[in-house]
Amino acid sequence: MSKTLKDSLVVGFAVFAIFFGAGNLIFPPFIGYMSGSSWGVATIGLLLTGILLPVVSVIAVGNCGGTFQGLTRPISPWFYKVYMLFVMGLGAFISVPRTGGVAFETGLKGVFPNLPSYSVYIFLIIYFAINFYFANDKSNVIDKVGKILTPILLLILVFIVIMAFATPIGVPVDTGIKNPFTNAFTTAYQTGDILTGLLCAVIFIEAIKAKGYTDQKSISKITFNAVAIAFIGLLIVYGGLLYLGATGNSYFPKDVDQTALLVGLVRRLLGNSGVAALSIAVILACLTTSVGITATIADFISGLTKNKISFKMCVGIVSVIGVIMASGGVKAIINYAFPIFMLAYPVSIVITLLGLFKRFVPNDGAWKGAALMSVIVGVYDSFGALNIIGAIHVKTIALDNLVKFIPLSSQGFTWLVPSILGFIVGALIMKKSKTVEVAN
Repeated sequence: MSKTLKDSLVVGFAVFAIFFGAGNLIFPPFIGYMSGSSWGVATIGLLLTGILLPVVSVIAVGNCGGTFQGLTRPISPWFYKVYMLFVMGLGAFISVPRTGGVAFETGLKGVFPNLPSYSVYIFLIIYFAINFYFANDKSNVIDKVGKILTPILLLILVFIVIMAFATPIGVPVDTGIKNPFTNAFTTAYQTGDILTGLLCAVIFIEAIKAKGYTDQKSISKITFNAVAIAFIGLLIVYGGLLYLGATGNSYFPKDVDQTALLVGLVRRLLGNSGVAALSIAVILACLTTSVGITATIADFISGLTKNKISFKMCVGIVSVIGVIMASGGVKAIINYAFPIFMLAYPVSIVITLLGLFKRFVPNDGAWKGAALMSVIVGVYDSFGALNIIGAIHVKTIALDNLVKFIPLSSQGFTWLVPSILGFIVGALIMKKSKTVEVAN
């Protein structure tokens, strides 16, 4: 095996593993469960926001110097810090704790459902101690994840997927869902993977450089190979888990929890031995994501404070927060996380697309206009999500009616047309201002 292929596989496995965490295990089966016979259309929606955009976000960061700061520089210097602080807080208080909660509820309790209530605290302390061990060694995070954890995880997941298609537990039925594509597209926001890609890209790229690739061409080649490997792996596993959920629609009540659904589906498919294998896969999947996000948060905070708060201390703080927040349960985390993801995702998608097609962006004004409009749409979507979960009750009938006139809004792309308009107007304003400056 050539060095290029070997390194591509190691980094690609790590990209897959860090993306494939808590949300990636529980949301695809739940999307399939809600979609039923429309599972094929739902898969396309999940593919876009749950697979394609997250993996290409790594390429987008690579196109802009290999850092998220470079990616957001055309918008404004302050935007990077504000966005990063927001997303780092989201990672520390939502994404990382959710991995521990899912690891316990779907992993350990899937095998031992009658554990005493205090067992969650013991498990979480052990889980985040392991998270501290892996994330603390910054230089070897990717190799540890790519060489040790991912191969085991991938083998178990692929086996479950193969059995889901080979011996389906039922036939997908019509669930009456009105727009399976939009439901899957927006539900996949909660995986948080595009944020993971934008923030963890620097770890992947630094790992590639550490393997001896110094020129931009070779770095880009390995990066592309790695994200292609991750894309294929995610597509196989996501598609299989979504289909598994679609085949089990008639076996579970409508208000079933996402974690309970996954365990129930695998138990029907493979029995208790399958649940035991799932338990290992769940804990590994959650741990790999937790390690990647924890290392990224620690790297940012230690850099922001000029190492007054050391990398090791940051890893410890995030791990302690994980224990505290995860002890409240996964359902609580999902409820308060949804509006936050609805706020963060539109601008994150726009930034990714701008970075991916950087050579075609005329000037910084286009970046500013597109980002501004996507943030405005994100605020609207976030308030809508708060209404849905009953957190607040805001009468926005006039605004809702206005949004309905935006093309593709009913398909989950409310941000698209406003962002394009912002792109065009921002570019024209910047071009005109430069013309005036030259004339003066």
